[in-house]
Amino acid sequence: MFAIPLHSKEDSHVRRTAILTTGAGDEHCGLSYPLARQQVKKGGAVQGILSGITVIDLSRLIAGPYAAMVLADLGARVIKVEAMTGEEGRHFGPPFYGDSSVAFMTCNRGKESIALDIRAPAGRAVLERLISKAQVLVHNFRPDFTEAHALTYDAVRRLNPTMVYYMVSAFGEQSDYRLRPSVDSVVQGIAGAFYASGEEGDAPVRIGLPIIDVASGMCGALGVLAAVIHQQQTGQGQRV
Repeated sequence: MFAIPLHSKEDSHVRRTAILTTGAGDEHCGLSYPLARQQVKKGGAVQGILSGITVIDLSRLIAGPYAAMVLADLGARVIKVEAMTGEEGRHFGPPFYGDSSVAFMTCNRGKESIALDIRAPAGRAVLERLISKAQVLVHNFRPDFTEAHALTYDAVRRLNPTMVYYMVSAFGEQSDYRLRPSVDSVVQGIAGAFYASGEEGDAPVRIGLPIIDVASGMCGALGVLAAVIHQQQTGQGQRV
């Protein structure tokens, strides 16, 4: 475990933190890295297929972090940007491993982390520097937040014209529900998954696993992979 020197001076708006989870931590939680992490060799060293790609992960909870974790498993450098108090997912549980949320660890292994107050000038300056040097940005903010804090696709493109911009959203940017928060169980209910689960005559049953979030993260990672290939072939970024 070690700190990443992303900023020369720590203050009340910027705090460096360590690699979130290591191989040893994953072993304790019964997790494993996929073989894709060891598919490419360059100069005699084993590298992932996304080696050289930097991902800025602004997302929280499960869907966005899961997608970014898949990219880390494939070799990308993923820098998770959290609030100064840390992401709320750090406290999800039980189960816990020591003081750590197992749910949080299963969606954030292999990442680096930095805590920023992106509303403050000092924190915003660090975020913009990270965005300008990265290839991929992941977030799950509501549209009103991105508009208020210059994190829309158009605003990010002004900082980095070739950025692959992946926004995780339950209701999209233009629907009537666009400003409503949502979690896995809400989408399960809207999509009819409660009705389709359980036995005939039962009350609606929530699927125990966060299947919507995990499936969204998988599909999002696939979309980002396609966008990165397009980026490398054409030099153009896009919104996923």
